[in-house]
Amino acid sequence: MIKTLIMLPKILITLSNGGVYLQKVRCGKKNCRCASGNKHNAYYYFNRVDGKLTKKYIRKAQLKEITAEANVITDVRNSIRHKSKLVKEQKRHLRLERKARKEAGIKEEPFDWKLLNQLVEMMLKNEILGK
Repeated sequence: MIKTLIMLPKILITLSNGGVYLQKVRCGKKNCRCASGNKHNAYYYFNRVDGKLTKKYIRKAQLKEITAEANVITDVRNSIRHKSKLVKEQKRHLRLERKARKEAGIKEEPFDWKLLNQLVEMMLKNEILGK
């Protein structure tokens, strides 16, 4: 799992699988405009920790940094999912080809499929890890 730690003045946020969202909130001051119903904008980082939804307040000064980090982590996770899907599709295709050859009575394989599987997986791992 990919995690990034960001230190805020009083908060430690572990960025892993969440996102930054805007909420309308009341600050609690008696003379503020939000007391009459016109709420403030506030940004929070939402994620799940042990199955429970957590939220942490994000200061405006840290908003761009945390949003950028959350987007990078999301992009990496999506890339890993996409590449895993490609590997599964390739393996499925190879199984179907073997089955078709077996049903047709062809005993020998045109080349070493295990080697091809290993090469595909190595290439994907190197792309994912950025080697």
